[in-house]
Amino acid sequence: MANAEQTLQCQETWALDGVGELTSQALTIQSATPGPRTWTSVINNGSMRFFGASGIVVTEKESETSTSDDVTIYLVDESHPKTHEQ
Repeated sequence: MANAEQTLQCQETWALDGVGELTSQALTIQSATPGPRTWTSVINNGSMRFFGASGIVVTEKESETSTSDDVTIYLVDESHPKTHEQ
């Protein structure tokens, strides 16, 4: 990929030690230009403690040469039952 962009469909599974997994999905554009990257994935489900989870995952890569990413998970709190007014 030289001086081009590529659209990628990404599906991710995030294993969280002993409490479950989260699954997320993103449509992102990958640039051929070196440099930092940030992309956001939508959480579409989970297992164990995270069954039915929703939210987003933000992944940040400092540079093309960095060996790790910073990942921040934002969960939507739906732990309170919804009530219907009569």
